[in-house]
Amino acid sequence: YPAVHGWDVAYLHRPFNIDSVDFVDMRRWIKEIYQRGGVNTFSWHLENPVSGGNSWDTTPAVKEILPGGSSHAIYLQKLDLLAEFASQLKVPIIFRPFHEHNGGWFWWGRGNCSEEDYIALWRFTVDYLREDKKVHNFIYGFSPDRSPMDVNNLEKEYFYGYPGDEYVDVIGLDDYHDVGRIGTEEPMEVQMQNLNAGLALIDKIAKEKNKVAALTETGLEGVTEQDWFTNRMLSALNSKEN
Repeated sequence: YPAVHGWDVAYLHRPFNIDSVDFVDMRRWIKEIYQRGGVNTFSWHLENPVSGGNSWDTTPAVKEILPGGSSHAIYLQKLDLLAEFASQLKVPIIFRPFHEHNGGWFWWGRGNCSEEDYIALWRFTVDYLREDKKVHNFIYGFSPDRSPMDVNNLEKEYFYGYPGDEYVDVIGLDDYHDVGRIGTEEPMEVQMQNLNAGLALIDKIAKEKNKVAALTETGLEGVTEQDWFTNRMLSALNSKEN
């Protein structure tokens, strides 16, 4: 079996999630995975609470769902559904809310809200789940996307929107940019160097902050390279820098 399984918990008000997975089945599978020693992770492609569109609907929403905002009550309803689902599991979950926030493709992304409001949203979300709803089985993962980052200024750009050490357990990075993505112009050698630089960075930060480092999302469209896993990914993960 795979060691790590990822699930998305968008659309908890419906029988099926954003990937058409039945939540009843998901709950059962999550428990089975944990019982055999696996790790479960949650992403959350939450629908836009202001417009009602999907998470790629970039109608400004973050300020409106913070306390005092016009859609704050709607956001609380979403959090309550998430807390109820988490309480039914009683197993540890790595939760990555509002991931890839340094890009502009989600409603919580850069350019669609201020950095200050993003940080406030992250902190409110964690505090509400921990303190108000008593959700204590979430391990919180911070996972910006590699593609908007300047490889020569990775560390500074990594911390855009960072909510603080008390709100983060996993230092993550989503990286499709450096693994042979279609349309990437750099040769493989340069991509590998950049992938290693990103992995080395999260390893460094995690050690300094006593956190867990993780490559939280990656992949190759269509996996067109026969040895993509064994050569490109495994060699990067096993490199001396990482």
